[in-house]
Amino acid sequence: VAYAILKRDLLDLDPLLTRSVFYAVLTAAVTAGYVLLLGLASAVGPGAASGLSAWVPFLFTLAVVAVMAPLRHAVQALVDRVFFRTRYDAEATVEAVSRTLVASLDRDEIASSVRRTLAETMAPTPCLLLLPAGEASLRDAGAGIAVAADDPLLVAFPGPGARVVSLVSKASPAARVLEAAGVTLVVPLRVEDRLEGILALGPKHSGALYGARDLGLLRTLGNQAAVALRNAASYAAVRELTTTLEERVAERTGALARTHDALLATQAHLARADKLASLGRLVAGIAHEINNPVAFVNASVDLIHDAATRLRETLDGNADAPTVGILEQLLENAAICRDGAMRAARIVRELSAFSRVAPEQREPTDLRAALERTLRLLHGEYRDRITIVRDYRDVPHPRCNAGELDQVLMNLLTNAVQAIQGRGEIHVRTYAEGGDVFVAVRDSGPGIAPEIQERVFEPFFTTKAGQGTGLGLAIAHSLVARHGGDLQVASAPGTGATFTVRLPLDPPPAVAEPA
Repeated sequence: VAYAILKRDLLDLDPLLTRSVFYAVLTAAVTAGYVLLLGLASAVGPGAASGLSAWVPFLFTLAVVAVMAPLRHAVQALVDRVFFRTRYDAEATVEAVSRTLVASLDRDEIASSVRRTLAETMAPTPCLLLLPAGEASLRDAGAGIAVAADDPLLVAFPGPGARVVSLVSKASPAARVLEAAGVTLVVPLRVEDRLEGILALGPKHSGALYGARDLGLLRTLGNQAAVALRNAASYAAVRELTTTLEERVAERTGALARTHDALLATQAHLARADKLASLGRLVAGIAHEINNPVAFVNASVDLIHDAATRLRETLDGNADAPTVGILEQLLENAAICRDGAMRAARIVRELSAFSRVAPEQREPTDLRAALERTLRLLHGEYRDRITIVRDYRDVPHPRCNAGELDQVLMNLLTNAVQAIQGRGEIHVRTYAEGGDVFVAVRDSGPGIAPEIQERVFEPFFTTKAGQGTGLGLAIAHSLVARHGGDLQVASAPGTGATFTVRLPLDPPPAVAEPA
């Protein structure tokens, strides 16, 4: 029968055993006191004893009532110390651990406080505290033990409040795992029907049984630990939410700052575009006004040249040497003037071409002529310090919008000229491969860092602060893409940069004729 009771659940027997021993000792103490009082009365003498016999029960009852409370505590402490080897003050322990748990919002600190309290009072081996690891399991990281949160051992004791559960005769996956680790009882830590953790304890290091005082301390400690763990989890959730909100605010603030910078850059670009449009109209007007005088100069120089030629033929053999010399000088000066006037007319035509918005039409375009036209316009920027090295291969003429191609080449050559500080070289090359033609512009400047190469085609990105909008290469890249080609950059620090334009000879219809 005793084995069956122990096998059923030792913890159910422990309160009965403790209470039985307690009342037995208390009864023995009271009986001994009563017998002692009677003995003292008899020692006084027969006469006195007979006189006091009526008063002994009354006096003894008063004495018992007066000392019952401290006597009960003393007897309880004696029973716990002798039979269950309990040597701690439960009330002082609860008060101390309560102060620690209430003041802590850190889960690890709470776990350390609970383990330390148990080690100082009961010294169970092992002493595990399994805490939620996600939604589906609880784990003691130090021991490497985990159990499922929906295990029957834990689900069988719902509701708030901590309770001590013996693993004797308990059959579940969690019970088997804990028993294998040496655990004999568990304390589910619940708050409002939610499991916040599990205390899993083995036998006491002293070998004594868990007494009523131990079980009471475990329940109290379990309740306080559960509340503390819930508070810590709530605080962690609020802190995480606050951090997330701060990160989102910082992200939105950064996005607003970037948008503001982009708007400022766009505003600057629009202002510059408006200036360029006004400049284009001004250049077109000036070119028109200059074109007529240049035409008159050309016509007049031609007349002077023709007149001087006829005069020389008329005086052939009949003019003296000074006259012949004057005629030759006149013809030479007329030729120089004609060359200058023709060059001025060509510059005027090229300025008109760059200032005029070309219609969206594409036709076979001579890449060599387009490059030379752009180089002539930039001649004043590089003539005293930069050498142009030309490598023109015979390539087919791709179908392009001439105005857009001029804009692409102007951006590439302008960047190459600006990249060279002092003297240097610019290599211009045209070649064909497969069904594509290529234009490569290489400068002898300082080159472009690898981390910057990925951004050179981004709108508003520039390495020349205050000198540009950062749209030149972005626009060039977009224009080349509209022609079905691409624009690539290759560079290494200290070796210059090479920009290569690839244009298909036969662009796809959707690209060749954009809507």
